[in-house]
Amino acid sequence: KKMIEKNCQCWVCRQEISRQEIRHYFKTERIYGQRLATLHNIYFFKNLFREIREAIIDKRLEKLEEEYYNYR
Repeated sequence: KKMIEKNCQCWVCRQEISRQEIRHYFKTERIYGQRLATLHNIYFFKNLFREIREAIIDKRLEKLEEEYYNYR
């Protein structure tokens, strides 16, 4: 199973719902796929902006940016 994002702790990833399953829900026009993607995205962006705020306070924003792009 290929998850949305490795090491993600959002509800969707913890339930081990795969990319294929979510894609299936989108293709069959079930709103469940949109809900799952939205839950994951909200979790992702909430954590990203928390990390950005902390990096600004700690004066390490450039390092965070470098880590983020190297991870992708």
